[in-house]
Amino acid sequence: MIRGFMMNLRHRKIGRWIFIALTMFVFIDICFMQVKAQKEKQVEVSPEELHEHVLFYYDEKYDYAAPLFEVEDDTYYVYLPSFADSLDLRVEIANAKVDFMSEDDTFSVYKGEKNNCSFQTETEYAMVFYDEEDNEIRDVSVFFMKSENLATVYISTASGSFEMLDEDKEYSEEAVFSFVTAEGKTEYSNVMAEISARGNHTFGFEKKSYQFKLSRECDLLDMGAACKWILICNSYDLSNLRNKITYDMAVDLGMDGSPSAEFVDVYFNNLYHGTYLLSEKVEFAKNRLEYEDMESKNKNVNDGKLMDYDTFSVNGGIQKGYSLTETPTDITGGYLIEHDYERKYVEEESGFITDGHEHYVLLNPKHASEKEVEYISNLFQEIEDAIKSEDGCNPKTGKHYSEYIDMKSWADKYIVEEFTKNHGGGCTSSYFYKLPDSVSTKVYGGPVWDYDKAYGRNGGLSSFTNSLNFLTLHSSYTELFYLLYQRDDFREVVYEEWKNVFSPYIENEMLPEIDYYEEQIYPALQLTFHRWADMFANHVEIDTSYYRGDVEDLRQFIIERKATLDAMWSEGQEICNVRFTDSQQKYRSYAVLKGDTLDIVPNHWENIEVDQIWVDSETGEELYEGMVIDRDIIAVARVKE
Repeated sequence: MIRGFMMNLRHRKIGRWIFIALTMFVFIDICFMQVKAQKEKQVEVSPEELHEHVLFYYDEKYDYAAPLFEVEDDTYYVYLPSFADSLDLRVEIANAKVDFMSEDDTFSVYKGEKNNCSFQTETEYAMVFYDEEDNEIRDVSVFFMKSENLATVYISTASGSFEMLDEDKEYSEEAVFSFVTAEGKTEYSNVMAEISARGNHTFGFEKKSYQFKLSRECDLLDMGAACKWILICNSYDLSNLRNKITYDMAVDLGMDGSPSAEFVDVYFNNLYHGTYLLSEKVEFAKNRLEYEDMESKNKNVNDGKLMDYDTFSVNGGIQKGYSLTETPTDITGGYLIEHDYERKYVEEESGFITDGHEHYVLLNPKHASEKEVEYISNLFQEIEDAIKSEDGCNPKTGKHYSEYIDMKSWADKYIVEEFTKNHGGGCTSSYFYKLPDSVSTKVYGGPVWDYDKAYGRNGGLSSFTNSLNFLTLHSSYTELFYLLYQRDDFREVVYEEWKNVFSPYIENEMLPEIDYYEEQIYPALQLTFHRWADMFANHVEIDTSYYRGDVEDLRQFIIERKATLDAMWSEGQEICNVRFTDSQQKYRSYAVLKGDTLDIVPNHWENIEVDQIWVDSETGEELYEGMVIDRDIIAVARVKE
């Protein structure tokens, strides 16, 4: 009996220890679960999701909100538009509590409460997140930056994302569009019919350009009511001024159809996207080129969508377009034509190539019939043949080139491209237009477009201010303006336009405008440079003198360029031509004042190897940088010995 009692006692002790062990296990498991839960709460404010946990509302009527944007690890920025007041922001949070602490102030905001807070710009705040038990779960730094002087564009896409738009220029989608003045007045808010990305070189940048079409015409910043607009990213232009000052010049000097443009701040799906140039689109439309156009005519006489018709191509694409069922009675205009390079030409569906290998894309009509392509192609071939002929007359028709082209608009087009040293001026985004014969039988030069690579921005030959290049800076260029420049009558128009119109404008309007715009957009660009710090860092080290320095480079280029062209075109100083030609007799032309030096010699070309040199075709003398030029020279390539 005693033995049984002892055995029972022993079993009780074992059971007690088992009970204690089980209790400890449960306790440890509960602690583990609490730690796990705590970690899960931390995940709620991970860097990837932090912008969704804190929103700063700065407009009560439309509920515009600025989220956090991470620039560096654990360093965030809040980008506010011009009309926002950083001293009066409503803060909404997803966590229990968030503390904001600076050297001068500390305050807390709570979930579910109306928190109106006052934040100083250019001040670092420690932002600390807490859970429901008041445990600190994350802390980061945040700065508030505010734009000034600019209107704001808000675009919210139907998908809620810009991913597809930024991957494919052919993709478009609907959106909601709002336009708010710098003072905070909402002037337009409506459905946007579509938005799509655009651009050639700039499409490779993270900050891209876009085209959008409003559901109804709207006059934005007094540029004239229209549906189609362009948001120019200016990602290649560090000053952000090159397009703006050139468009202003063209508009002010009456170059028909040239786009007006104004600076704006842009928010996509509430996320700040940077400072853009809101521009009119080059097109036939009200407040643009206000003439009857061929695309509209084609739509009127053909059933269904023009894009659904079959395409045609003649001799490998020398002429191409659409096999439309009907062609309008009058096919003389209006046409909007872009000179382009071969790769881009291949991607388009309507266009033509001349005997001189000049590639032209038809922007309007985009869906051109066979008769229309044949008409405009033959017209441009006649112009080319007339310009290239010895006497300036077309050998078949007998018409002088001045009977085909509007001399003033072609001279103005040449002056703009030459003055700006636009890298793509004779190649791409180089526009011409032909109006109906009832308006004019001639082809016009313009409108202007795309100057982010102008004013020395592209380097090389583009950066020198003391030479003429006759629109031959790009590897795919037109020879037409070099040939026209050899004609006395065309040169006289250039001289008169420069002396009486362009030179005074540059002195009295353009240079003062640079000073004005520099100050206007400086505060806004500080936000842009932070937002796109990684992108801009690929081109230049960002510091406090970054923006001012590039604007000064632009200003100095214009001053020096004007002085050169004044000497050549206003004062009539003699110039000397140097023409570099490859084995296919393709020329790149270069001219300087007589007695000036050769700034640069091409070290390679389409068919020139880097181990070859350029020599004077008459004397055999090798050309070199810094060489004094006192006569015209034809330079040919020779193998370097």
